[in-house]
Amino acid sequence: MPEESQHASERASHWPSLSIVVPCYNEFDRLDVLHHSLVEFSTHWPAPLQLILVDDGSTDTGFEKMQSLFVGIPETEILLLRYAPNHGKGYALRHGVLQAVNAYTLTMDADVATPPSMILQWFQSPQAIGPETIYIGSREHRMSRIKVPGTRKWSGRLFNLFIRISSGLPYLDTQCGFKWYPTRYAQSLFDNLITFGWAHDIELLWKARKAGWKIQEMPVDWDHQDNSKIRLLSDGWKMGIEVIRLRWYFWKKSLQKAFQR
Repeated sequence: MPEESQHASERASHWPSLSIVVPCYNEFDRLDVLHHSLVEFSTHWPAPLQLILVDDGSTDTGFEKMQSLFVGIPETEILLLRYAPNHGKGYALRHGVLQAVNAYTLTMDADVATPPSMILQWFQSPQAIGPETIYIGSREHRMSRIKVPGTRKWSGRLFNLFIRISSGLPYLDTQCGFKWYPTRYAQSLFDNLITFGWAHDIELLWKARKAGWKIQEMPVDWDHQDNSKIRLLSDGWKMGIEVIRLRWYFWKKSLQKAFQR
């Protein structure tokens, strides 16, 4: 084996295999940027890589564009999934995560507000990866670099405060889509997911904490993208209702277990 190839193989053996899951809903105009960021990342990740893109019942022609763009990425397994009708971000992630085959799974948003290369800053060496740890991107981390309009920034912080109060979770930012899981954790969490909308993150973090799994907030570079799918007022109200329902659901389950003892 040539010396250069041998060194590359040795580097790859120290880094874990990775599956990246991206939910997509009417993302036709964003697919070029997504494709560029994932291709660039693939050239820097030295271990086996799987890309899973899930079309969540889109009504545009994004899936056809996806099929033409995401072909022939060297040393990368590509899985393009599609179903109809639209079921929600949580459902799309569940659909993709359950297809992950590698040791770790990264979920990220199609708008690439945080690029996949962020994990190369998180883990500058494979030894930095906690094998039993879930890492969640936090736009409120003191080392995060955020580009967002002022009104959106403060309304987002108020919303995060509401989520912490209503859910009881201690994390400063539960809703950032950039999350890293050991795949066995991710598949366990998503397999029985009951919340398919925007509040699915709350359910995942609740269940992970209940299981005693370590969760660590991490800094992100986050660039707010126009035409966000989230509407703070209407979606915020819906998420609030979902969180209250979730809290009621888990409270009932706790009571049932208590009475069964």
